[in-house]
Amino acid sequence: GPYLRVVRPGSVGAGDLVRVVHRPAHGVRVRHLLAGTEADADGLSALLAQEALAPKVRREASRKLART
Repeated sequence: GPYLRVVRPGSVGAGDLVRVVHRPAHGVRVRHLLAGTEADADGLSALLAQEALAPKVRREASRKLART
């Protein structure tokens, strides 16, 4: 599933609209970083090549890539 970040605090309720404004094409899933599943080196390298990557995600991807 998607990994979302809070841009502006507020309430979200059933039936509220959620709009996808960007879907990266690198193919690496959040589960590769958070659920302990190892991603392949090519996928992690593709993820790290993305400029708009949260620092925490970059650190985790770099750490996992070093272990592959």
